[in-house]
Formats: sequence, structure tokens, C-alpha cells
Amino acid sequence: MTQHHRSTALMAATTLAATLFLLTGTDVLAQTATHPGPHPPRPMMGGMDPGMMGAGGMMGMMGTGGMAGMHGDMSGGKGHDMGPHNAASHFLQMADKLNLDDAQIAQLKTLRDAYITAHATDTERLKAARADLATALHADVIDTDAVNRILKEVDTLEDKLWPAFVNQLRDIKALLTADQRQRLGAMR
Repeated sequence: MTQHHRSTALMAATTLAATLFLLTGTDVLAQTATHPGPHPPRPMMGGMDPGMMGAGGMMGMMGTGGMAGMHGDMSGGKGHDMGPHNAASHFLQMADKLNLDDAQIAQLKTLRDAYITAHATDTERLKAARADLATALHADVIDTDAVNRILKEVDTLEDKLWPAFVNQLRDIKALLTADQRQRLGAMR
């Protein structure tokens, strides 16, 4: 995708965000800070390194959910957070629906606690960086250098947290029986 196409896509995303705000009162940028997807929408500003967007270009920034990524809902509208997070907590909330046994629940609690111990600081830093990004983007005059620094921080933190999330999710799914995996699939 060329720089021009990226800029056009950003303009379309910004227009959509403004339209949603005017029609519904929903502040998409504020939601991105509090319910972020894998990558919040990234402005294409002068001086920004195009490589910061990664191989996925604009769609990579917003995740597989396309424009839904602006809302942090990467599941196509079902409300599941597909950003790096402690997935064991979600599976514990679904214990009854998945028909988990006591041993599986105990293993999930262990995975949940281990994730918290290993990643709490980075998770909090990522949350703060996303809030800083929303604040910077809401400014009357956007400081592109500051925004670029925040985006680099978000990328650095996500680069650390994504593998932890994926590994935890792999371990969780390995605990499930075939019937439980089928139940999980039906929830999507």
C-alpha cells in the first residue's frame, strides 16, 4: 500500500470516527484507549516511519476486524478482546459454559496467576501508553513526534505481550477436551 493509499485510508477511518461521534456520541478514539485491539488506528503523519505499520499496512494496524479494530473488537462484533491479554481469566468466566472440571479450573487459575506475575507491569504500561495515545490524538494541535514516540512504545510492549498471550492460549486450548473445543467454537 502506498503512502497516498495509507493517508486516504486514515482519512476514511478518521471521518468514520467523527461521524460515529456525531451520530451516536461514541468517542471511538477514547474507546480505543480503553478497549484497544492489537494496534490502535495509526495516523500517517509527516516523519512517521512507514515500517512502523508492519507488514499488514492499514489493515494490520486495525487487525483482522478491519474498522471494527477501532473499537477494540477484533472478533467481528462479538466483544472478544483479541489484543494481548490474560486469556485464562476469560476461560475461567466461561467455565460453566465449557463444562470445565475442577482440575481444568485449577490449571487455568495457575496460568492466570503466572501471566499476571510475569506481565502485569507491561500490561499496565501498555494500557497507559494507549491512554496517552488517545490524549495526544485528541489535542487541538497534534505533536507528531510525541505520537510517534507513543506508537513505538505501544509496539514494543505489544511485541513483548503477543507471544505470551499466544503461548498461554495454546496451553489453555491443550487443556480442553474435543467437546469443550466444540463448545468454544460455538461461542464465537
